[in-house]
Amino acid sequence: MSRFFMLLTEAGQRRLAAHMAGGPPLQITHMAVGDGGGVAVNPTESRTALVQEVHRQGLTNLAVHGSNANWVVAETILAPTVGGWYIREVGLIDAAGELVAYGNFPDSYKPVLSEGSGKELIIRPILEVSDTAAITLVVD
Repeated sequence: MSRFFMLLTEAGQRRLAAHMAGGPPLQITHMAVGDGGGVAVNPTESRTALVQEVHRQGLTNLAVHGSNANWVVAETILAPTVGGWYIREVGLIDAAGELVAYGNFPDSYKPVLSEGSGKELIIRPILEVSDTAAITLVVD
């Protein structure tokens, strides 16, 4: 198993099950990043929030992976002006504001320009699901 991974939370599983029963698709609108409270995190389905969220923003893309039809790839790009913290956890947030997917992230420091260094950071977690048509991107 991968050392770094993302899984559906219980809320995400409920939303997908509702879609399979004829309800609306799961609408993912935002990605949140956190510092894990200073330590590495272990993703669990019961998580309802990041351990310590440091930033949240809209997704730039949500698409089915090019070579695996059961993988959904979410993407957001952190600008050089955003940061000053470590990233150790990542979450996907739906249109209702619920954490629907949660994952760990390689311990990465995101500097800001005022610290003397800046970088644009693309965060692109992959989520494995049984029906990619059940998940849509909503751009705000």
